[in-house]
Amino acid sequence: MARVPRSANTNKVTVTSSLGSNTSSKEVSVLHIAYVTAAPASSATTDYVTLIENSDADYDNSGVAVIPLADLDRRDMNVFEVIVVAADTGTLKANWGGNSQGVRVSAIADSDARVLAIGRGGVTFLQNALTSTNLTYTTAVDSDRQCYEYQQNATVFTTPHNVSKQDITLCNVPSSTVALNIAHPAPAGTALYASTDRSCLIGCTPNDQWMLADFRFNNTGGKPVIYLFWGYAGSATDLSGDGKNCLANVVAMLYKN
Repeated sequence: MARVPRSANTNKVTVTSSLGSNTSSKEVSVLHIAYVTAAPASSATTDYVTLIENSDADYDNSGVAVIPLADLDRRDMNVFEVIVVAADTGTLKANWGGNSQGVRVSAIADSDARVLAIGRGGVTFLQNALTSTNLTYTTAVDSDRQCYEYQQNATVFTTPHNVSKQDITLCNVPSSTVALNIAHPAPAGTALYASTDRSCLIGCTPNDQWMLADFRFNNTGGKPVIYLFWGYAGSATDLSGDGKNCLANVVAMLYKN
């Protein structure tokens, strides 16, 4: 068994000994991204894993490790650069993660990883991890499948993939959306990117129901981290081209910060 350093990236491996050296014919995948889920690894919820891995060139060809919730009781999550909290991880603040809630929240929150929090499970995790912020949310089926870009030039819409302006058709079918209730302009440490709709009675402004936003703060070890909320709660396979590009941008931004 070989252990790679945290700074290692996916690449071919050369082994050198007194007998000489040999380089692998295939790249060895290094897993810098974790996907935490309550479902078995074979579940359709891991369609997000496939989608993230499809854009792995944006983040050093990293693989994605699927981590069952129960593994947080004993797993060192500090080895990951980005941790994705799946939508299926819990629906109530009091029961996120199951019976070992506190241990499992801390396994992520005490790491230096940046977090991508998806849907209902994601917002429930954030409610537990961001204790200084009173997060409330709404859920609805987004019938027009669009969201309104509040910051059109934000990295999540431009880098490394371009996303359409100004109303994004995020998905191909009407899907459930979870939105954070936050008044704009954003409070300190919060970046607001896209709302579920807009009001254009005078000038177009967001409706303050945010399906894409992030929170920037220093973790318990004093390291700056980003927790980003992705409110789209449907299947990853139903994302539009813009939706897939936006997700890839989000993961790349978290990975590189």
